[in-house]
Amino acid sequence: MSQKISITSNIPTKLLAMEKYNRLLNSKILKAAWHRILDLVGQTSVADYWITGVDRLSPTDPRKPTQRSGRLIGSLIGARRFTAVREPTDLEEALGTPVQSSGEGFAGGKKESIRRVRIAGGQISAIIGSEVPYAEGLEFSQRSYLRPAAEDVAGNKAETILGIAVETEFEKANI
Repeated sequence: MSQKISITSNIPTKLLAMEKYNRLLNSKILKAAWHRILDLVGQTSVADYWITGVDRLSPTDPRKPTQRSGRLIGSLIGARRFTAVREPTDLEEALGTPVQSSGEGFAGGKKESIRRVRIAGGQISAIIGSEVPYAEGLEFSQRSYLRPAAEDVAGNKAETILGIAVETEFEKANI
């Protein structure tokens, strides 16, 4: 005697969900992860390839640039630069007098960092740099600060960040 067995599957539903998340990963998720990687390159550059703080007073290393004004380092970590006339408007209350300001609070400072991530045709390009005028000349001298940091991050750190982003998104989607 033979019995009929009925099998019900949710494979078509899962395939649709996976296609949806593939499109999402190719844009939103991967782009955000690459921006985090670029931020890590900037932080690694400042931490490992610059002479900063108290080290500035010690003998210098000819392979590392020395922090002077902090403008270039600030651009590498994505900090905003304020001039005396762009102080946050919150100071008016504290001082009791009007303060000349951009009117945008802390968001009004100038950002001189370059961070671009482009996804097209299955390829991802990520660019990090600085708009500070002397940044390029210093980078392409014997005291390179971004290229070695990018090489450090490109090892295991970038792959880890991308893996965590993908895993987290798939866990949220229950795929």
